Amino acid sequence: MKANVTELFNNARKLLDNGETKKSIKLARYAATKTQNPLIRTINLSGILIDAGSDLKNTNLIWEGVRLLESQKDYVKKQHLYSLHYNLGTGYLAIGQKERGYGPGTKPSLSKAVNHFDECLRYQKNYDAQVNLSIALMEQGRYIEALDELREVIPENPKHHKALATRGLTLMKINSWMWKHKCLPQKAFLDYKKAVEIAKDEPIYLKSYKATLQQFKKEVNHPKLHPKKSNKVVNWIWKNKLALNPCPLCAIETPYAFDVYTLPSILKGSKRRPSLEEVIEIINSLHRSFSTARWCLMEGIGIVPIKLKKQITIWRVSPFSTHNIEIGLIMTAFSGFYSILSQISFAINSYFHLKHNEKKVKFNTIWGRPRKYKDIPKNRSELHPALKRTATPALSALYRLALSMEYGLGRYSDLRLLRNSLEHHVVVATYDCQHSSYFKSVDQDDLIQKTIKMGRIAKAAIWYFGATAWRGEYERLKRSIRKDVKIKKGDSPTIIRL
Repeated sequence: MKANVTELFNNARKLLDNGETKKSIKLARYAATKTQNPLIRTINLSGILIDAGSDLKNTNLIWEGVRLLESQKDYVKKQHLYSLHYNLGTGYLAIGQKERGYGPGTKPSLSKAVNHFDECLRYQKNYDAQVNLSIALMEQGRYIEALDELREVIPENPKHHKALATRGLTLMKINSWMWKHKCLPQKAFLDYKKAVEIAKDEPIYLKSYKATLQQFKKEVNHPKLHPKKSNKVVNWIWKNKLALNPCPLCAIETPYAFDVYTLPSILKGSKRRPSLEEVIEIINSLHRSFSTARWCLMEGIGIVPIKLKKQITIWRVSPFSTHNIEIGLIMTAFSGFYSILSQISFAINSYFHLKHNEKKVKFNTIWGRPRKYKDIPKNRSELHPALKRTATPALSALYRLALSMEYGLGRYSDLRLLRNSLEHHVVVATYDCQHSSYFKSVDQDDLIQKTIKMGRIAKAAIWYFGATAWRGEYERLKRSIRKDVKIKKGDSPTIIRL
């Protein structure tokens, strides 16, 4: 009977793939009545209901599938956790795409989708799950993080047309998000052109890609690639997605200084607070902190050789532990990347005049009303009024990143645990698991990978804050024009290179 049920669900999936959605739902419901195993019934039926609901644009079907999974998630065995989180991520993504809202605190289902896709990737690496994660991030306005996910998928699977199309769309959104940048539309055009070639046998995707490609043609004419010279350090920075520059075609960063890339475009107004110089200094400070942490990481893993290694003396104790300055530098890099989130919370408090007590300002408390410092608010009604009024995509992305860091699963929970260990315990790097009541142990390779992931999050947070400042000034200028305020010569958005 079990084999028959599996075959029925497989047939229902084939019907769904062939566009016979209603027949697929009917067969899946019938198959569900033929098994007493709640796990088989729940995961298979919910997956078909969610996908069918997306095809039919029927939110009720999607919610039915999500509720089935939520009712059984506490009873699922470890080997089925990937399927559980993947289906939940797909369901919440479909619901989030239909939710309305623009600013922080809106579209809560997308945050759940990000959490579940990130958690399912903990159990199994899957290109489709990673592309869906990037779509959920893009829908949240977290374009830099979405781009990083796609930069992992495409080199390993260059014929994944959905990944190429998603990257192209993400690049165009970054281009319209802030200033115009000619290389981004060029790369987006090439991605969609390649996606059209790959998806020629899939008519549903092909039609959508061609329509988008026609829109891109209006902005891009005969794009040309100009490869840049590179070196070992620059290659490592780009390979690990630790370059602040999001453009895959233009400036290569120098490894001996902090990244030079246009982040803010500031209104040259003399009567604004904080002043032009203060805003630029804030963003420069974030750049310096990021580059310092990245330099520590590169020296810790040997990308940049360490000089004067004998400046400290360490007695080797355990044969499984590593006691050297390299480990200290990697841990310092992780703490440095994490501290950027705290710096950004102080910057938000100053830039928006939130009037929080500076002693209690943290990345998870900055979003609520003053004197309420428990956790980051999930409901829009609990957000600080000044943040609700400033409903820019970049600020929303920063808020949703803070939500992931506070409540997220997958990599976010791992990074929280490591940060808490480094902050409150003694941490020892090992190649073999050690248990002690006096210190915490962490695998050395795992420490490096988590530091790189933390660096990517810090990079994204810098971008979102920089875009928040730029967009805030741009909107302020538009309000002045609407109110017939006389704009002095030079008081217009202008690019300032840091």
